[in-house]
Amino acid sequence: MKKIVQATKAFFAKDLLWKVFSIVVAIFLWFFVMNTLNPTETKTFSANVTFTNESVLADNNITILNEEELKQTRVSIRVTGTRPALDELSKSENRSGITAYIDLKQLSTMGEVDGVQEVSLNVTPKLPSNIYTYSYEISSFSPNMVDAQIDSLKSEIMKVQFDVTGELASGYNADDPVCDNDTVTITGPESEFNMVSSVRAAVDLTGKDSDLSVAVAPAVYDIDGNIMEHFTVDPSVIDVTVGISRRWQIPVEEPEIIGELDENLALESIDYSPKYIEVEGVIDEINAVESIQLPPIDLSTVESTQTTTYDVRPSLKDTDIQLVDGSPTEVTVTVTVTAKASRDITVSGDDIAVTGLADGLSAQVNDVRLTLNGDENIIDALTGAQLSPSIDLSGLGSGWHSVELSITLPDNVEVRNIPTVSVLIEATEEETETTQNEEDEATEETEAATQEETETAVEEETSQDET
Repeated sequence: MKKIVQATKAFFAKDLLWKVFSIVVAIFLWFFVMNTLNPTETKTFSANVTFTNESVLADNNITILNEEELKQTRVSIRVTGTRPALDELSKSENRSGITAYIDLKQLSTMGEVDGVQEVSLNVTPKLPSNIYTYSYEISSFSPNMVDAQIDSLKSEIMKVQFDVTGELASGYNADDPVCDNDTVTITGPESEFNMVSSVRAAVDLTGKDSDLSVAVAPAVYDIDGNIMEHFTVDPSVIDVTVGISRRWQIPVEEPEIIGELDENLALESIDYSPKYIEVEGVIDEINAVESIQLPPIDLSTVESTQTTTYDVRPSLKDTDIQLVDGSPTEVTVTVTVTAKASRDITVSGDDIAVTGLADGLSAQVNDVRLTLNGDENIIDALTGAQLSPSIDLSGLGSGWHSVELSITLPDNVEVRNIPTVSVLIEATEEETETTQNEEDEATEETEAATQEETETAVEEETSQDET
């Protein structure tokens, strides 16, 4: 080992300048061979498009509608260099540095955007800058421009709707989701706002048995129930609380209607409240009580608008089910009636739809006057055309006819008698001409036959005279 060290020192101690000079010449010759004698080649690489200076979009209140499509564009980049240089560039750690980008500063001078506009944007290729040993250059690339669809941004405040999904643990009941602020600001392309239907957020209650607090992300949906990708929501996440307890709601059934109302009265509505009663108890017993039945309402006893209350506790007396504290013990039923009014209304013949009229016939429909009874507010606003009047002329021929008029009446409105309308049915001009032509042809045939018979009789008489 000592001899090796001494030999090395002796090698570098003698003619050191010449040895350094030899190394420099060797390096120079290597570069000369590699860069001069080694011919250049061309190789094609590809890269996806990326964006730079995206803040320009927000600064100018615009958006790119086909942004995702542009980002999927593959740019083909032809690079020229020596074979060792291209081999080095092809290595995975260097190849990932080959990119193509669109500088969105190109949009900063667009000005105000009115509607969707198509703008051509320049594409710039870029090679990695960390390879110092070799030199190469971009000889060409394609595409060098892409078309971007630009639209102005619009913002609007909307209420968030919650979609509750999943089933709670057995025997539990959930309140409606609540949050401190259920409105958000949505921002998106102005041209797509007419397709916005709602802002919705999903709340999953699967297996929950206690109060739930969760952060949800609202999204904008179109009229077909699809998420609108070009829209953002601010705030992007909202906190929602759902109260969960061992409570159940038993529905109150709408009362049955019996009897007939006085002919001078019109029934406007029957309403009752509450529609549900909150209870607690053993779930099996609660499931056995499907609903709370109210006594029937006898309209024959109603003389004016009336309100009646019914105690719901007797419906639960044979069970261990208890009303939740604060839950109402009575159901209030209100029957609203009004005095009937009478009004005459004229239905124009032009408004009456005609069906079943045979070909070659036309119909002239007279006006008809009807007497309507019912709610004054309703019948005062009615017109003849709103009754959808129609008549069926199937099987009817020319002449005057009295035909039953079919009409559609609103609720709580009736007609005093079955209406009929006078109709004159006539043959059309074309049909009349056809009939006349047929009669003329028949007359000509008759005359021809008569003449032929006369000539035959004359010939027979002449023949007899000669005999």
